[in-house]
Amino acid sequence: MKRCTFIVLVLALVSGMAGSLWSQETPKDLSPFVALGYELVLNLYPQPVVQNGQLKDKGPLGKQRYLGKQTVGSGTIISKDGLILTNYHVYAVSEYQYDSEKNVLLELVPASRDMVVYVLGKDPLMPPEPKYLARPIAVNKAKDMCLLQIIAHLDTGQPIQSPNFKYVDLGNPYDIPLNSELTILGYPGKGGSTVTITAGQFLGYTKDSRYAEDGSIKTDATIAGGNSGGSTLYKKRLVAVPTRVSNPVEKGFDFGYLHPVTWAVEPFAVARLKYGIRVPELDSRWLSSDYNPDPAKSHTFIGGRVYAVQSNGAIPEAVVLIFRGDRTLEQIVQLIQEEETIMTVLKIQTLAKRGAPPEALAAAFGLTLEQVQQILALQVTEGSLSPDLRRKLQGEFFYRIDQTDEDGFFLANVPRNQNLNLFVKRKGFRNLTRTIRSGNDLYQDLGRISIVEY
Repeated sequence: MKRCTFIVLVLALVSGMAGSLWSQETPKDLSPFVALGYELVLNLYPQPVVQNGQLKDKGPLGKQRYLGKQTVGSGTIISKDGLILTNYHVYAVSEYQYDSEKNVLLELVPASRDMVVYVLGKDPLMPPEPKYLARPIAVNKAKDMCLLQIIAHLDTGQPIQSPNFKYVDLGNPYDIPLNSELTILGYPGKGGSTVTITAGQFLGYTKDSRYAEDGSIKTDATIAGGNSGGSTLYKKRLVAVPTRVSNPVEKGFDFGYLHPVTWAVEPFAVARLKYGIRVPELDSRWLSSDYNPDPAKSHTFIGGRVYAVQSNGAIPEAVVLIFRGDRTLEQIVQLIQEEETIMTVLKIQTLAKRGAPPEALAAAFGLTLEQVQQILALQVTEGSLSPDLRRKLQGEFFYRIDQTDEDGFFLANVPRNQNLNLFVKRKGFRNLTRTIRSGNDLYQDLGRISIVEY
């Protein structure tokens, strides 16, 4: 059977380096190191639409089969309230397999987005038992981070009363001496259903790697699926999350890549500002490290909720714009329009270089053929950009845009200790503009922001 995989699990990291199974770096209590899984369902689609190896439409659902509980990755409990840190791709697991001969699509999906938490008992040599349900709190897809919280007992469905889970403290991922030993814990498939504890060396941080984002931690640990989302400990503190690996077919030994715990700062911000959940402290000195390539590492996360004055209800889909205090709203709108125009021009020119005909570009972008030809003749240089756009493209802060969710919540990452402007717009409501000032803390709650209906 020929198969095309459209979405696959990212393999995760397992150390294969020789070392002591129970070294001084291994915690005595392993209950915070959990396996994560789902109640999985197999969907069969008998009439999928596939073009050039790409799935266009699944078509109507045919048969459906319940597969039961299966583990998909690992995680770490990081607070007594049951917060779990893992990878986004562990939470977002989904897989398609297409049988081109029978024209049948098989889809493996969770029955619910609440994850099953498998916890070790008194004997760590025995497999963990499915014990709890954990709900997603917040994710950062770009950083492949996900924050869950244990909410209920699996067997009864009863909520957790007065949670007091054993947990692992966070550590500074940018204060590890080169070639120091890291302890990796998780549940790789090659190791069976029991926990695997291995050791690997800290080999520095990535820069211009084809396999990992800049700032990932490198290790010489070898690979196996299932360790994704697990634990990387230094001095018994969680410093990183095992995430991916280099290409095993290349010459030389494989690298494993670990995402620093500081990359979870945005999910932490959502947990704290939207839900009022206590989150582990991320020291601002860790974030401001020279080894952290995030341009927003010295910023603060500002959050709030938009409500209607008359109905007292949360307002979804409101546009929230936070911009620097030395610019007017008109100047920022002009900057946004210029940036969008330049990005569209560059995209059209790139597609044309790849062989897209002008007629197809005109149809795709809603332009006339003459407009497309004019765009293709343009030369975008640094001198053709406004001074503000040049500075923005070099990393200087000018604005952040967010849209409120179903609860009216928004989040923006802005420089600390700055005078800023807040602008809120929603169809059917009067625009709101006011000045604010960002603080020096990592998180800042603007509270309730009320707007008036017409």
